[in-house]
Amino acid sequence: MFLGGQYSHAFTKGPMLGGSEVDESGLFVTEKLGAATPDADWLALAEDAVDAAAARLGLRRPDFLYARVDIVRTDAGDPAVLELEVSEPSLGFRQTGADAAVRFASAVRAALA
Repeated sequence: MFLGGQYSHAFTKGPMLGGSEVDESGLFVTEKLGAATPDADWLALAEDAVDAAAARLGLRRPDFLYARVDIVRTDAGDPAVLELEVSEPSLGFRQTGADAAVRFASAVRAALA
């Protein structure tokens, strides 16, 4: 997760297909999330992905209020970007310390200033 263009925190997401449980509403698969610390190469790839998206849109990385980069390991063992989200309701705050929510609030405040 990047908040206001700066790396904030990371979390894992379990598989969403095959044996996944549906939530009480019956509409959504229950996500299995957990805290994570990315390896340096994963973090560098995430930064490159956010920078590339910003450049493509004529923006700078800090122009994104938040960005989530989903990375998976390829069959060869290398990290690869699965998707880049800049509009996402799941920011992983439950899987990290309270300081991540404070950083998000600061990013919102800076964007509004």
